[in-house]
Amino acid sequence: HTFSSDGIASLQDIALIYQALGHLDFMAITDHANIWLTSESDIWSQQKKLIEQTQNEGFILIRGFEYSHIVHGHYVVLNTEKFHSSSRDITLASFYDWLASSPQNNQALVFFAHPGYPFQGKYTEFEHFRYDARLKKIITGIEVLHWEKRQPIRAGFFSKKPFLDEAIHS
Repeated sequence: HTFSSDGIASLQDIALIYQALGHLDFMAITDHANIWLTSESDIWSQQKKLIEQTQNEGFILIRGFEYSHIVHGHYVVLNTEKFHSSSRDITLASFYDWLASSPQNNQALVFFAHPGYPFQGKYTEFEHFRYDARLKKIITGIEVLHWEKRQPIRAGFFSKKPFLDEAIHS
């Protein structure tokens, strides 16, 4: 994340630092889109311009966003022309419909982000990895660890299995 949501640096600074380190081939920027309530299109457009300026043969910066719904969970969304803020959605179906309905989203990559964090969504998060056939080629992964020190690998929603196992068996 960058200053555009809850990060500690600008997109430009992050890109320059990681390019200079030379250890990465690519990196994705995924700010929380729900924070962009008033200037959302400006931030999204600025990110696109900076990313285009930063690309080179040895390093690719990917634009994305984190769909962060307090009840239905967080998703990392990459490779879309537009973004979708959770502040518009009462149900998770609205987000899934947005992903499925736009032809430009056919090339999107979406991941379930840090299941079980924040903790208040335990009974509704991701609708417990409910399968949606329209999104079988779009929702392709799951983040199994989160940077928070207080989030160890732990049991999933209602079992002793880890979240990854619950997702696979859903």
